[in-house]
Amino acid sequence: MIGLKSAIAFLLLLSIDAASQDHIDLLTCGVTKWNEWRKQHGNLHLDFKGAVLQGALLPGANLSGADLQGADLGNALLDDADLQGSHLRGANLDCANLQGAHLEGAHLQGANLRGTNFGEADLRKAILWGTDLQFVASFYRAKLDTEVLYQVKLQWPEKLATVWDQSKKGWIVDKALLEQIKKPEWRGWPE
Repeated sequence: MIGLKSAIAFLLLLSIDAASQDHIDLLTCGVTKWNEWRKQHGNLHLDFKGAVLQGALLPGANLSGADLQGADLGNALLDDADLQGSHLRGANLDCANLQGAHLEGAHLQGANLRGTNFGEADLRKAILWGTDLQFVASFYRAKLDTEVLYQVKLQWPEKLATVWDQSKKGWIVDKALLEQIKKPEWRGWPE
């Protein structure tokens, strides 16, 4: 026979899973509807752990503080999204577009960033320990902490000069910009 505490714990787990699925369903209904709902429920804990949001169209979505650990956001469109303080540990951001996204203080440890576009994104105070930045598509005009900027400039300066060429439908390295970035006096993008 199941005890009362065990039964209550089980029901709480079911309600958490249901709430998480409700959040996923609401999020996938559209960014406008999501952001309006978010304004009304701003302090609510958002649990998207392990959610499959591959290819989701979420430009400008307010996901600040959301728990997206292990979520699949491959090929997702998250340009200008608010992901401040979000937990993206171990998330799949393969080829995700985070152009202009707000990732201040986001936890990105161990996230798959292969092909991710961080152009013009704000990654200040983002936690990137244990994250491989080598295969990021672009950090063009991204706001980075000094240590991260130095690491990228030293190891992969082309990532700072990589831009999307609409006519070629692909990434290109702006060679003139790359030469400027390689100069010792270059310290990052002007504010």
